[in-house]
Amino acid sequence: MTCHSHVCGSHEECKVFDGERVCYPHTCSISGVPIQLGVSVWTDSACTVKCTCTTSGLSCHNESCDISQVCGSLNDFHFTCQSIQKATCIISGDPHYTTFDGKRYDFQGPCTYVLSQQCDSDLPSYRVEGSNEHRGSSATWTRLVKVFVYNETIELVKGHRGEAKVNGIFATTPFSLTNGAVHVYTSGFSIGVSTDFGLEVSYDAHHLVNIKVPSSYQGATCGLCGNFNNDPDDDIQPPEGDIVSPLDLSHSWLVPNADESECMPCEGQDCSHCSEDERALFNNPDNCGILRDRSGPFAACHEVLSPESFVYNCVYDLCSEGGQQDILCLALNVYASQCQEKGVQLQTWRSPGFCEIICPENSHFEPQSTGCPATCVNPESHNDCALAPLESCACNEGYVLSGADCVPLHECGCNFEGLYYHSGQTVILGQDCSRICNCISGNMTCHSHVCGSHEECKVFDGERVCYPHTCSISGVPIQLGVSVWTDSACTVKCTCTTSGLSCHNESCDISQVCGSLNDFHFTCQSIQKATCIISGDPHYTTFDGKRYDFQGPCTYVLSQQCDSDLPSYRVEGSNEHRGSSATWTRLVKVFVYNETIELVKGHRGEAKVNGIFATTPFSLTNGAVHVYTSGFSIGVSTDFGLEVSYDAHHLVNIKVPSSYQGATCGLCGNFNNDPDDDIQPPEGDIVSPLDLSHSWLVPNADESECMPCEGQDCSSHCSEDERALFNNPDNCGILRDRSGPFAACHEVLSPESFVYNCVYDLCSEGGQQDILCLALNVYASQCQEKGVQLQTWRSPGFCEIICPENSHFEPQSTGCPATCVNPESHNDCALAPLESCACNEGYVLSGADCVPLHECGCNFEGLYYHSGQTVILGQDCSRICNCISGNMTCHSHVCGSHEECKVFDGERVCYPHTCSISGVPIQLGVSVWTDSACTVKCTCTTSGLSCHNESCDISQVCGSLNDFHFTCQSIQKATCIISGDPHYTTFDGKRYDFQGPCTYVLSQQCDSDLPSYRVEGSNEHRGSSATWTRLVKVFVYNETIELVKGHRGEAKVNGIFATTPFSLTNGAVHVYTSGFSIGVSTDFGLEVSYDAHHLVNIKVPSSYQGATCGLCGNFNNDPDDDIQPPEGDIVSPLDLSHSWLVPNADESECMPCEGQDCSHCSEDERALFNNPDNCGILRDRSGPFAACHEVLSPESFVYNCVYDLCSEGGQQDILCLALNVYASQCQEKGVQLQTWRSPGFCEIICPENSHFEPQSTGCPATCVNPESHNDCALAPLESCACNEGYVLSGADCVPLHECGCNFEGLYYHSGQTVILGQDCSRICNCISGNMTCHSHVCGSHEECKVFDGERGCKLKDNHGTCSGSGDPHYVSFDGRLYDFQGTCRYVLATLCNHTTGLNNFSVEVQNEAWRGLTVSVTAEVYVNVWGVDILLSRKHNGVVKVNGIWNNLPLQLYGSAVSVFARGQDTIVETDYGLHVSYGGYKVSITVPFYYSGKTCGLCGNFNGNPMDDFQTPSGLSVMSPSVFGTSWKVPGNSSCNDDCGSSCSQCPDDRAAKAQCDIIRAAEGPFRLCHLLVDPAAFFNDCVFDVCIGGAELLCSSIQVYVSSCQSSDVLIYPWRQNTSCHMVCPAHSHYELCGSDCGRTCASSIDVICEHVCSEGCFCDDGFVRSGTKCVPEENCGCQHNGFYYYAGESFWKEGCTQYCECMANNNLSCTASSCSHQEECSLRDGHLGCYGAIDPCGELQCTDNEWCGAKEGIHGCFCNENVLQNTENFDASITCVSSSGTVSLSRCLLLEAGFHPSALHLKDDSCKGSLQSGRLVFHFNNDDQLCGTILKSNGTHFIYENAILGDDSLNIQLFFSCVFPLTSAVSMDIAINPVESAIKKFLPSGQGHYRVRLIPYQDAGFQNPLSGNTNVEMHQNEQLFIEVQTEGIDEREISAVMDNCWATPINEAYYPLRQDLILQGCPAESSVKIIQNGNSTVARFSFEIFSFNNFASLYLHCQIHLCLLDVNDCVVHCHVKTRGRRDVSYHDSVILSLGPLVPKGQT
Repeated sequence: MTCHSHVCGSHEECKVFDGERVCYPHTCSISGVPIQLGVSVWTDSACTVKCTCTTSGLSCHNESCDISQVCGSLNDFHFTCQSIQKATCIISGDPHYTTFDGKRYDFQGPCTYVLSQQCDSDLPSYRVEGSNEHRGSSATWTRLVKVFVYNETIELVKGHRGEAKVNGIFATTPFSLTNGAVHVYTSGFSIGVSTDFGLEVSYDAHHLVNIKVPSSYQGATCGLCGNFNNDPDDDIQPPEGDIVSPLDLSHSWLVPNADESECMPCEGQDCSHCSEDERALFNNPDNCGILRDRSGPFAACHEVLSPESFVYNCVYDLCSEGGQQDILCLALNVYASQCQEKGVQLQTWRSPGFCEIICPENSHFEPQSTGCPATCVNPESHNDCALAPLESCACNEGYVLSGADCVPLHECGCNFEGLYYHSGQTVILGQDCSRICNCISGNMTCHSHVCGSHEECKVFDGERVCYPHTCSISGVPIQLGVSVWTDSACTVKCTCTTSGLSCHNESCDISQVCGSLNDFHFTCQSIQKATCIISGDPHYTTFDGKRYDFQGPCTYVLSQQCDSDLPSYRVEGSNEHRGSSATWTRLVKVFVYNETIELVKGHRGEAKVNGIFATTPFSLTNGAVHVYTSGFSIGVSTDFGLEVSYDAHHLVNIKVPSSYQGATCGLCGNFNNDPDDDIQPPEGDIVSPLDLSHSWLVPNADESECMPCEGQDCSSHCSEDERALFNNPDNCGILRDRSGPFAACHEVLSPESFVYNCVYDLCSEGGQQDILCLALNVYASQCQEKGVQLQTWRSPGFCEIICPENSHFEPQSTGCPATCVNPESHNDCALAPLESCACNEGYVLSGADCVPLHECGCNFEGLYYHSGQTVILGQDCSRICNCISGNMTCHSHVCGSHEECKVFDGERVCYPHTCSISGVPIQLGVSVWTDSACTVKCTCTTSGLSCHNESCDISQVCGSLNDFHFTCQSIQKATCIISGDPHYTTFDGKRYDFQGPCTYVLSQQCDSDLPSYRVEGSNEHRGSSATWTRLVKVFVYNETIELVKGHRGEAKVNGIFATTPFSLTNGAVHVYTSGFSIGVSTDFGLEVSYDAHHLVNIKVPSSYQGATCGLCGNFNNDPDDDIQPPEGDIVSPLDLSHSWLVPNADESECMPCEGQDCSHCSEDERALFNNPDNCGILRDRSGPFAACHEVLSPESFVYNCVYDLCSEGGQQDILCLALNVYASQCQEKGVQLQTWRSPGFCEIICPENSHFEPQSTGCPATCVNPESHNDCALAPLESCACNEGYVLSGADCVPLHECGCNFEGLYYHSGQTVILGQDCSRICNCISGNMTCHSHVCGSHEECKVFDGERGCKLKDNHGTCSGSGDPHYVSFDGRLYDFQGTCRYVLATLCNHTTGLNNFSVEVQNEAWRGLTVSVTAEVYVNVWGVDILLSRKHNGVVKVNGIWNNLPLQLYGSAVSVFARGQDTIVETDYGLHVSYGGYKVSITVPFYYSGKTCGLCGNFNGNPMDDFQTPSGLSVMSPSVFGTSWKVPGNSSCNDDCGSSCSQCPDDRAAKAQCDIIRAAEGPFRLCHLLVDPAAFFNDCVFDVCIGGAELLCSSIQVYVSSCQSSDVLIYPWRQNTSCHMVCPAHSHYELCGSDCGRTCASSIDVICEHVCSEGCFCDDGFVRSGTKCVPEENCGCQHNGFYYYAGESFWKEGCTQYCECMANNNLSCTASSCSHQEECSLRDGHLGCYGAIDPCGELQCTDNEWCGAKEGIHGCFCNENVLQNTENFDASITCVSSSGTVSLSRCLLLEAGFHPSALHLKDDSCKGSLQSGRLVFHFNNDDQLCGTILKSNGTHFIYENAILGDDSLNIQLFFSCVFPLTSAVSMDIAINPVESAIKKFLPSGQGHYRVRLIPYQDAGFQNPLSGNTNVEMHQNEQLFIEVQTEGIDEREISAVMDNCWATPINEAYYPLRQDLILQGCPAESSVKIIQNGNSTVARFSFEIFSFNNFASLYLHCQIHLCLLDVNDCVVHCHVKTRGRRDVSYHDSVILSLGPLVPKGQT
């Protein structure tokens, strides 16, 4: 420390000051008045300079009082800042006043009023005025606040943030006035004014005003804010002092000199119209009630500030403004700001989408921001801020406020002469405008400035400027800045500017009207309007809110002016039917100012003006009328406030201004605020809506007859269930869903009436989704009109809007889209945002199209024309003008001598005075049809009459206008559906079932006054008792049209197939392809369709109501009387079928059944088929069909589906058909479903050049009409649509250049040859689209005939047929019956003596002994035709030998001279000269044409008509003995055979059993009863009895099949027969059994089988999606190759003749052949029927035959044959079966198989990859459940579990050996099942293998089942000790089978059924509480525990359990004991086994 001496100054004294010893002046002094050290004072009365007495002397600087303080005097020279209490007056909303004393009141006045002023001369004077305005409603809002203080006028202006006017000039905040006595600043969103005496005024530039005065003004204020005397009751006081009403108060404080010329205020509830429901709604916590919600975001403020008055104000505002959300937000903000003012920090109450604040650039929202933001004037102003935190858009870091903008500090402007100017701002300063100053980079530069000679320096629009002294219009002066309109329509707006008068074209906003200021000046004024809405079908809501409905198809007055003092207008609406009783608006006409404006349905972007279309936007009557596009609507607005809009579809809005109150009439009501008197005709009485419609009908409208209806009478009868459905949130109820997309609008607009309208419309229109979308859109548009922004409610697939080119959908688009006329129209748009297809960036609207700006058209003479448009202008068509590149070029124009200038179809044209048809005139533009079938349409055009072929749409009928003119009319139709097996739904909706295999009348006309029609349906069995539609016949206009099963792309017309599409009867009938169906439609509205499989739809027009009959009912809207025969009594469906049976149908006897009698199903099966994996998918609410539920109930379709699955055994293809029926009906109703098909499930494989589409056009492009898909009237539907570039040629998709020929009204395929003419007089060939015809004559042995749908020359019918069947029984050509048992080769038939002119043929048969018996059967057939040898063998199915080489079927030789193919189970050989040979392994038949009569010989006889001379030997000798006759025709060279059995022929000792089995053939009520008349069953029955008796039961099925084949060859219907016999047919993969089917057209060899005939036969046929490839069914893409008439499998290889080429079929018709040859060690030869290169081999060396076999060859095939001793044991091929758990092994004797003709290498299990292995001379097959399943199936038959499989042969071998492993519960059971052969095939059921398993009861001592109790002694346990028991099953597969404990019990001795017992488990569940089941049914192990107990008087107890086994894949095997129903048995419950365990001895027992 260093010290020095120190002395205080002369004016100082040493003193302690502020804790420190100092030398300080004795005092400081200001103006001679001393101040103590440390004291601060202000030196001026404004407290702007603050001085402090310091140790260094007086220190002064500029500093003002805080805003919350006032400047007070200490003495004459010293002043100080003092904090004071203040009172607040609040003006908010529309507006609500709360005085300084807390008085609350409302009044709405649109003028300027004194809010508060000083009323005591002793206090500083001030005055605050508020100016109000209307903002689109009766409510008023503050637009301006003026503060008069210290001779300054400060104006706070609406919309102006960051600035305020001072004495008329805008100044940027913050700034000070009067030497700092007044501060003007920005705080939050408000501009504030504060004074040095404590006055504070703030305005948020929108609606909220706060005025604060210090307590010193108590009792010294007046104005609308009251007198501040702490008594609220006397606040409503005018200057004269009496207490009055708020309304009177407003008059008294009106500012006298304000600009407003007229004020019409209202007060209180009179200003706000709200129902009690609305008030309740607005009071709830989702609206204003949130303020008082104790758990809401404002709750923290309740204790400081009661929310009640704020809630009241909020509700008031929402009522006034229609519940808009922005109004709610303003109201909530008032309370929030007052809370913040009081220091309360609220929870966040704003959220995204709710009252959200979007801040400008470089700023962000803060809910608690500083009240003193940093500014360019004072960047540190936020430090020590005396204002409360508040909401604000705070500048981002590094930015400060420059006025209202946030800028970086370095971009701040200039502080100049006490004010702030923005950087770059230029201003004129000085009272005389003597300086002009510019602020650049913070520096202000000024220059001298002088106004012009005609200018004066004046303040204009807040800025000092030089401007003309005044402006003048028509001699009337206008002040600078004032704007007026110069015409009464307000089209030209003039503004007085500093440069003089500036005028331009500008009209009032659509929401304004034009009003007069004086005789020469006019202005635009905003007004209130009321709205009338017409929507839907249609619903009317009047101006006063009255809601009603009526349907009238005419023109009505919607609204018109009914008071002559107001501008006149009239709006008419024209309605139309759109396919139902409902009507919809089609046209809106507006008559105003002598103009007629028409808004036309479907016309967007244009409207008619006085009949001529004009493109929007445009104006009329000097701008008094505007016509424009807004969203999807066309709008019309007038200068007096009328607005009309129409969306060109269904929605009309009409708005009228409040000046029309009580002055309107029409359907929209009288606008008198009383909805009860709106339904009022011109004469004034209140009537019904129906009467109202008559009274406002436009008398001269074109509609000649109107039949309206009203209310629910118009809504097509909706059931309560339907109403409930349509009311739910998935439909109309979405409108009222509080969490749905429309919820935001509920507070503004109640959805209830809109929901009602929506349900009404859905009822009327059948629940269509597009109707729902229209109804939802009505509510959405009204919400948008009220400013509510909704959530997105449209979504892809639901009400989606697809926009046109160059545009996109916007849910909130501008209401004023940019157009070519005004590209900037979207700026300052007065219309609410709304849905629209907005033009993409760079595009604008040219009418309804979006085009680039440079492609816009021409604005010409007040209208807009498209680029390229040519128009004729002038009343006399004197000019023709063309718009090119924006320029209109016009030339003079004159109409022709026979023309007149007229408006036609909206266009001015020159046209003939009239057109004429049959002397009847037609107006220009009118179209009529000239014939009663409506096939030729003529239009009167400007060039005369233009006619072309055009028919009515399928949905229309042809009606007459007069005797010569006709027209197409749309009509309502009813539908009858026949589907499945079959289910009938009548026109009236009655549902029933019956199965009848005959032909029935489905529907016919039963009223002679209507066009006649008849529809018949023919049904057939398809392998079950169910029947399915196979044929639909339509009789109409003397034509018979047949729609045939399996025929797509063609229909029969009068017996001949014609390719679709085609027309008949001059276009009165159309036949077409749509989707997978063939349809027929007529000109009177009948529609019939058939999907060529099972589904039939018949539609009739409403004109046939009550005039139909048949199975489809009488169409009288009463379903209860539909089951009615012709005689009229209501009967059962079965009786109905008899009554409508077609009498002359081919079916001679029908045995129908009805309902559940036809469908056999257990309850479990029904439950299975009802679940969502099956039929229940239709009703699944989350499934693919859910979208249709609201339109079409799925229940009846589910019922039908279950029914069909029951009938058909649950096949998936049947399920798919049933699902498709519902899907197709949904599509018919316009519902687009989710994809429900998937790969492997109901998948549709489409043919070549096509692909599947779930929503394809109903009118596919065809060769006949490639454009048919345009304007298609049919609903989209499933289809195999042609690929791009392809069209339909019948059922095939071909390139357009490959189309065929349209010839004489029909279409023929390219390359097709047809014979035409009743006498076959022409043969025509279609080549490259051209038809070439030549004359043609049938041959001498032929006749011209229609056969199988084709006209041709056919051999005359008197042919001969011979057959040999069974063992064998022969029938000669002449009908002689005999038996011959030779086992050699014989000539069956041949041409004798080589007769000249006839083709030679020979048919020989090789017979063989049947199973070692003396009877024989035909084993092979040898056919020689055209020099070719063809071998058909019983052991080789699907192949034939041609000249020694095996070939696949089908094949053709010599072109098509010889065809060999399969039909059902038969192989057919046909020649071009009429020979037909058929062989099916058991029967051979030959048919020869009649001209072979008398020229044949062989076992078939001589065909001369005389059966008695048939036994002729080759030498011509007649014999009597069949044996001698047969032997004579033996083919030489076969010595190891027998010619006849002679005396050793087998005899039948007892034929009773055989007769019983064969009786099915002749049974009078049997399946063949219809055949008995045509094919006598007697001989077939006798043959069957003989064969079965001698040959065994294996021959039964073949014998019956012989008769079946004969019946079907005679074209006789037979009924299913196999299911009641043991003759079950097992079909290979991808195929199914059909009793009457055909492969024709469904094989891979399409070019080979093209000539096949659709002949019915029995057999296995390919499933849908598969075609026949030889003997297999494959997808079409897996087909093989066709080459030279032969067919080869994919992957098959072969050598060509001479082995010079080796060929391989690679894929579908991709054959690869390469040059090749045999090696030197090989030779080209035939071996085993195959041509190839072979070397020498020793076949026996490779075979390794056993001791019981010998090696030899048979038919060229080497093998191991059986020794004699082995042949003794031939039964079942010496089969042996071994079964273990889930595996099995079967072995058979190799040699026995070979002896029977089956080579071991050709055998396999069901899975053809599982071949057998040779082990010691036996063929061994094995399967297991792990990796070698081999097609094994696990089944349950109620007593056993069975593993089943079969040994099958390759395609060429027909053998089926069935075997099984059977697992019984207690012991193995032998199942000897009869051997059931199929024809000559071997089909055996081998003896079942015996399976064994073991079940044990094991006791455990621990709960973990780790320690079993075992030993030889008794088990001893403590009483009540827990014992754990395990039931273990060994030897079964635990993956498939589980063990289930049913009952367990204890007995005192070891007898399970001892009477004294204690039950432990009953029905799988505990019998008492000590028993605990641990697992039961989960696996092969079951476990439980119980407490040990004892029986009285017994020392031991024994445990017994009864169990069963459960199949896991079809059951829930686990026992559930928590449900009330206990112990449910699974469906595979079996006889159980009882197990016993014991004794168990409780310890302590003796």
